[in-house]
Amino acid sequence: MEEKEVGPLARKSPQDSHGPGPRGHQSAAARIEAMKTIAKHLRIGLISNFDDSETGHLIMADTGIRDLFDAVIISADTGYRKPNPLIFKQILGMMRLEASDILFVGDTPHDDVLGSQGVGMHSAWIRTRNHRETAGRHSGADIVIADLASFPGDSVCRNNLREHFAADLPR
Repeated sequence: MEEKEVGPLARKSPQDSHGPGPRGHQSAAARIEAMKTIAKHLRIGLISNFDDSETGHLIMADTGIRDLFDAVIISADTGYRKPNPLIFKQILGMMRLEASDILFVGDTPHDDVLGSQGVGMHSAWIRTRNHRETAGRHSGADIVIADLASFPGDSVCRNNLREHFAADLPR
């Protein structure tokens, strides 16, 4: 490519091509605040299909969320990815919980919802704009939410948490 062709591309922000952010309309700050609220009331684990472990851990450290998690699994460290049941069973062992005691929250119907339910976990699906096509069909999740930032304040989520886990989040 000629330099004159590269210049305009280099000045484009990711939002120019992908909208307001990688996960839809809610800001990263709102999702981080939601995680902090959730972490005050529930134990949290993370399973990520990230391909670069070092970068994944750096992102968690840079955003200040690493200490919110009781257990973290990045697929690059394990050699397998969601929906492989082994990665879900590994988090069960790390957190010393039974599958039925976990609500797995994820944004892909196949990897997150089916994968977690395959080992007996409850599931919540974050219906991102990348998966709007599933909106007309049931994702199979126990709970469907629009964005992680809405999770702590969502009355349906609070009721489901209370019903299944004897847990509640503040309004």
